[in-house]
Order: sequence, then structure tokens, then C-alpha cells
Amino acid sequence: MASKHTKDQDYELKLVQALCWSRSFETETILIHVNPGGDRKDGGFMGGSGIWAPLKGKIGGYEREEVGVEFVDIDLGVLKVCFFLLKSVREIADR
Repeated sequence: MASKHTKDQDYELKLVQALCWSRSFETETILIHVNPGGDRKDGGFMGGSGIWAPLKGKIGGYEREEVGVEFVDIDLGVLKVCFFLLKSVREIADR
């Protein structure tokens, strides 16, 4: 019996990228995720390597199976902003 729910072919990639972004925010870090790419028809992998910053999201990397090297300038000031934001949220939660 065919399912009436369609499956997004990129659901795993979207899930991993969403988890990378949320993890960078939670840990107040710049998260670099490296995942092999390549054409899936030739036995390649999912790809989706990237760099995530809290409050900014994905600031560099690749969308899918692309293969390459990318240099990205990162403004670490966003970590300070994230630290103070999370500190404020924790203080409010403790009230």
C-alpha cells in the first residue's frame, strides 16, 4: 500500500543542518560540520558541510553533494552577544 504522505528527499540533510544550528546556539560556539559529499548515483554521500554561528545560522559551506574547500571569515563577536542573551534568558527563568 502506498503511503499518502510524501517524503522530502532532503529531510535528513535539513534535519542535520537544523541540529547544527541549534547546537551552535546551545553551546555558544561556532560549529563546523564536515560531511563527505559526491554524486549519490556514484556512491557519494549526503554532503551539506557547513559552518553555523548562533543567531546567524549557516555562514558558509555547501548545500548538498558539492565537494570543495571554502575559507570563511568569522566574526566571533556574535559569541559574546549570544552569551549575554542566554545569560539574560537564564536569569529570567530562575525568577
